[in-house]
Amino acid sequence: MTQLWLIPLRELFRFFIWWVWLIPVRVFRLTKGWLVDADNILVLGPTLRLWLAGEPLFGDRTWQGRIIGFLFRLIRILITVLVYIVILALGLGLTIVWLVLPLLIVISIFNLW
Repeated sequence: MTQLWLIPLRELFRFFIWWVWLIPVRVFRLTKGWLVDADNILVLGPTLRLWLAGEPLFGDRTWQGRIIGFLFRLIRILITVLVYIVILALGLGLTIVWLVLPLLIVISIFNLW
């Protein structure tokens, strides 16, 4: 038989584990899902491979076509990396805010008194 005074401590420990571990893991999984969805749309890997191989865009093998293809793919790669960085920063920022939120609430309560 569990002692009655241990039940609140156990529940407090479960809440602590939920707050510090389970929710940040869910946020990281959500961030990973956003990254996978963004990669399915922006397709960084093949674009980077074609850019490094110097393949012309739409099969235009003239020097103008090669320059336009190189610049187009370069801009697309830069935008894709920027989108990935924004998604990662959003996920990390949400996790940090979630973990610091209790401290901010306690500080704001004590400042009111």
